[in-house]
Amino acid sequence: MEMIHPGGYFPAGRPTPAAAAVAAIHAAGGSGVEGWFPDGADALPPHVAAALALAAGARARMAWSEAAEYLDGVSMLAPQISSTALKAAVANEVACIALLRGDACEPADTEDVLADGAPPVEHGRTLLNAGVAAGLAGDAGAALDRFTEAERILADAGDEHGLVLAGANRAWALVQAQELAAAWRSAADALKRARRAKDEHGTAVGLMATALVDLARGSANGARQRFGEAQRGFSRTGDVLRQVQCCHALGEIAYDGNDAIRAGALYRDGLALARPAGAQDAIERLTLLFEHR
Repeated sequence: MEMIHPGGYFPAGRPTPAAAAVAAIHAAGGSGVEGWFPDGADALPPHVAAALALAAGARARMAWSEAAEYLDGVSMLAPQISSTALKAAVANEVACIALLRGDACEPADTEDVLADGAPPVEHGRTLLNAGVAAGLAGDAGAALDRFTEAERILADAGDEHGLVLAGANRAWALVQAQELAAAWRSAADALKRARRAKDEHGTAVGLMATALVDLARGSANGARQRFGEAQRGFSRTGDVLRQVQCCHALGEIAYDGNDAIRAGALYRDGLALARPAGAQDAIERLTLLFEHR
């Protein structure tokens, strides 16, 4: 089943901040990008952290240009802050955005980040993004190697959300490799891990991963239920792209089940989310489906 980018994978950037956290950051420093980059070294570390959080929030809304502005601002400050962690965090967020937008090439800074000795969590995220790039390029074997290595590093670092992403990504790479039983175990384990950690966004990721494996196994009913639950979770956590993907997937399931009216309503719901975000690829795809089915 054709999916809007990133094709069943889950790139890794900064954790998506809660809406309340983003509102608090704006209240403290204003809504403009410039307000987050004052002169004076003493103010830089907390403002950099805030800017990275705002970039992640913008990325979740598919506000790509806004996210890029925050990241450009952080990048300009990076030479003033001798921090391998900061450089790796920016590189991973840039790679995450590129992959979400459909750029399937190897993230350019992967080897630089790994060579610089990035902290374990950023190292793991870098490997996850490299694996996603390999998977999108059609090399499931290379993707699985990267995900396995990332999982080892993230486990040592105690990064539960990163481990959820690793399991979800491995599940889709295993689907590509036609190893459906192993794919189901990986997706189900990722979902259990997220639920144990009370990670709402991770739980939605796990639900989406299990739904995708359901589809690959021919279980439309299971996929329908899990995509619906995932969509609600992504709505609560402000992840617009994943909500659009869920609407698209649910619409396809309805259409394949000969329910064209339900499918049209779901495509329309996806368009209602994609249009304000200016997500042109999703708009074009969903408009085509809505108007010609």
